[in-house]
Amino acid sequence: NFRNVLQESSTSSNVGQGSVRLDYPLEITGLAVITLDRAVRRNALSGPMMLDLAEVVEELASWDGGRAVILQGSGGHFSSGADLELAKALDTPERGLAMQALMATSLDILRDLPLISVAVLEGGAVGGGAELATACDWRVVGPKGAWVQFVHVRMGISPGWGGARRL
Repeated sequence: NFRNVLQESSTSSNVGQGSVRLDYPLEITGLAVITLDRAVRRNALSGPMMLDLAEVVEELASWDGGRAVILQGSGGHFSSGADLELAKALDTPERGLAMQALMATSLDILRDLPLISVAVLEGGAVGGGAELATACDWRVVGPKGAWVQFVHVRMGISPGWGGARRL
């Protein structure tokens, strides 16, 4: 499982940074907000952030009072996808597959939530960040503008979190 993989790969300095927050600012109306919070790395998902996201979507899947969820990044960026330092630390196919399985499952759960989901795009939604956006029902561009790029091919990989399938 990916949690074990992270513990084995904890030599990377970026493995433990950032967080994924779930807030219910208007719980009475059934609104939840997921915030990717690692602006210094353009909200690149660290291993712990991936685990946080998995827990958040599981919580939302069982939320009886929910009507809608907003997915946003912090600091004027949506998400630059997986942290490349983490990807380098996952130095075997098995470790990479553990990350892929966790994220593909998490994004499938997000896509299948019985809630209206909206990705608020500001700045870049790049690589895995673009895949995150495809897991939402709607994508809206924030006031500062946005761009979406599936850059996987430049890296010699295919979208592994289900983004191409959801297009």
